[in-house]
Amino acid sequence: MEARSLKQKGIRIVSNEVGSDVRAMGFDEWLAQLRSFIKLDLHVESENRRTFSGSGRFLSVHGLPAFDAVAANISWLERTARDVRLDGYDHYAVVLPLAGATTLSQNKRITQLAPRDLALVDSARPLDYFPKGDLRLLFFRLPRRMVISNLGFEPRGGLSSSGTLAGRLIFQLAAEIAEGEDPSSAHNNVHMQLAICDLLGVLFARPIGDLQRSSRHAEMLFARVCSIVRDGFVDPNLTPSAVAAAAGISLRYLQKFFTLRGTTCGQFIHNERLDHAARLLQRRGVCSTKLSLSDIAFEAGFRDYKFFSREFRQRFGCGPGEYAQSDKRKA
Repeated sequence: MEARSLKQKGIRIVSNEVGSDVRAMGFDEWLAQLRSFIKLDLHVESENRRTFSGSGRFLSVHGLPAFDAVAANISWLERTARDVRLDGYDHYAVVLPLAGATTLSQNKRITQLAPRDLALVDSARPLDYFPKGDLRLLFFRLPRRMVISNLGFEPRGGLSSSGTLAGRLIFQLAAEIAEGEDPSSAHNNVHMQLAICDLLGVLFARPIGDLQRSSRHAEMLFARVCSIVRDGFVDPNLTPSAVAAAAGISLRYLQKFFTLRGTTCGQFIHNERLDHAARLLQRRGVCSTKLSLSDIAFEAGFRDYKFFSREFRQRFGCGPGEYAQSDKRKA
C-alpha cells in the first residue's frame, strides 16, 4: 500500500522532518523498528506481507521514549508468557490510537480501543493486539518503578476513555507531540513525567476494596520505612534519599507517607536522633558515665555539637548538660 493510499484513508504519514514524509516500510523492517522501541518480543501476523505498508518514528514525551507507528494489513500482534520470561523487560506503556481501531487483550480482559481512547499495558504480562484495518498508534513507555512509587499501587492496566478530563489531557499532550506542535516535549522533564503518572492514577484508580488492601500494604511499607530509620539514624549520612533507596521506593512516594502525617522524613530522622540523645543523657545522669556531651551528640548521629545543642534546647526546653543534671537530681 502506498503512502498516498494511507493518507486517503485518513491516516497521516508521520515525518522525521517538517514537510517530508517517512518512506513506506516493508513488513520486516517495520516490525524490527517497532520491536527496537518497545523492547518486547512480539509475534506479528499480516494478512499479506507483500501488500503491507507502514511507517514509524521515534519521539520523546518529555523524556519518556515514544513511538508513532502507522500500519496497514496487520491482523495480530502477540506477546507470550515465554517472551515475558525470556526478555525480562519491566515497564508500562500508554497506548493511544490516533486513527483506526484495535482490540487489546491482557489480564483476561478484552478492551476495544477507538481513536481518542487510552490503554495502559503491562510489559510483564502476556498480551494480544487485534488491529482492524489501517491503524496509527502512539506508544510511550514508563518505568514500572516510577509508576508504582507515584501511584502507591500496582495498576493492572486496561482501558480508559478520553472522555474523562485526565484522559483528554493525556491525549491532547500526546496528539500535540505526534503532530510536532510541542518541541519542548523532546527534553527530559521529570515534573511532566510525574504529572503524567498522577493523571494515570486518576484513570486507573482501584475499586474501594482494592484500595483498602492497598492501604494495608501502604501501612506495612510505612512501618518498614520507620524501621529503616530507627535502625540507621545513628549514621550521620542517613538521608531521606537513602531511606527511600533502602525501602525500594521513590523519594516522592516516601515523602507522601510523612506528608499525610503532617511531617517530613527528614524531621522524623532528626527527632529519632534527638530522642536517642535524650536517652543517652538520662543514662549518663543516672549512671554517672564518662561519656562526654559531644560523644553523645556523635552517638546520636550528629556531626556538629553546636547544631545538636541548639536543636536539643529547642526540642526539650533546656540544653543537653542541664537535661543530664536534671535527671541525675531526679534519681
